[in-house]
Amino acid sequence: MEYEFSRIEKLEPEGGHTWPIITVGGIVFLAFAVSCIYLIQSSMQLQRRIELQAGWTIELEDAQSRLSESGQRSAITDSRQRLHFDKETVGKILQVRHQIMKEGNPRDVMIGRLERTHQAAFQLNALLSETDTVGSLVDLRSDLDIEIQGIINDLRRTSAADALDLGGKWHLVNGLAALSIILAGLALFLVRTAVLRGRKLQIALDWVKRIATRDELTGLWNRRAIFPILNRELARCARKKLAISVMMVDFDHFKKINDKHGHKAGDAVLREGAQRMLNVLRPYDSIGRYGGEEIIILLPGCDLDEARIVGERLTEVIRNAPFVVETKRIHATVSIGSATKKHPTEDHGDRMVVSADQYLYEAKTGGRDRLVTGPSLSYNGEVSDPGS
Repeated sequence: MEYEFSRIEKLEPEGGHTWPIITVGGIVFLAFAVSCIYLIQSSMQLQRRIELQAGWTIELEDAQSRLSESGQRSAITDSRQRLHFDKETVGKILQVRHQIMKEGNPRDVMIGRLERTHQAAFQLNALLSETDTVGSLVDLRSDLDIEIQGIINDLRRTSAADALDLGGKWHLVNGLAALSIILAGLALFLVRTAVLRGRKLQIALDWVKRIATRDELTGLWNRRAIFPILNRELARCARKKLAISVMMVDFDHFKKINDKHGHKAGDAVLREGAQRMLNVLRPYDSIGRYGGEEIIILLPGCDLDEARIVGERLTEVIRNAPFVVETKRIHATVSIGSATKKHPTEDHGDRMVVSADQYLYEAKTGGRDRLVTGPSLSYNGEVSDPGS
């Protein structure tokens, strides 16, 4: 017999449709986060430019005031006394002009004014050392004053526009940040929901697999689960050239136990008896409930002699201690038939079970509470493996 567990084992927790939503949410959240970072950086650059523009405005207003003061002095003092004062003022104007061109990202109108300011400042600087150019100095100061005032006005308009842009970007950053938090919360909620649902479905899947493969009363493998295990063990022993033994165990006079003590007591004897036998076996042996009070045991790597030793231990562990059910002490025994195949192949499973069942019948008719072992038989009752 072969039972396919693939339909159960391949089951996966449903709700896989949740993960695309989580993935999309994560991508959107990441996009918002990147946008926020870009906007924050852009806002910081705007903030710095606004601060620079304010500083340049103050410096140009100061230079404008110094030019006006110098022009007033020109009427009453000679050029030698004004030389240091004017050159310092022109140097400051040129320095501010250079900073605006380098860091201010000026617009076309301001660039034209900055160029004209540069030319007027150089001409003024060249004429400062001449004593007979008072009229020219007055004209150049006037031209320079006009251009500086235009630059100051442009800086103020630019600062106002940048401040408005900065406010809008910060509002956008706050909105995106709030939306990102909402999306992150939604993604976390979906992840938590998917994980919890997956766990619940996994628990349900484990429960389904257990009831499909385990006997409800004893917890042993059930009949349809033990045969695939038998086939796998036969294949493994064939590859490794190991012997294998199959045992059929039956509780003696089990009907009398049920009739005398009740089915509840019979179930308790069967359940505890299965546990006692399980404790005798090796970790890699397999034991299942074949049906009713019959137990099937697979002993990979056990030849006739080793199977006989295991079988004697099994009969003793059942016989030597009574089963205590509530206040009742119930004595029970088992009969065991064991078939051994020294050179197994994968198709010997059914024949070995039939052979073990025949030896079990011999144990029953021979007086019960005993073990009968022998080699696996063919369907006509002959030894199928003379080397066993």
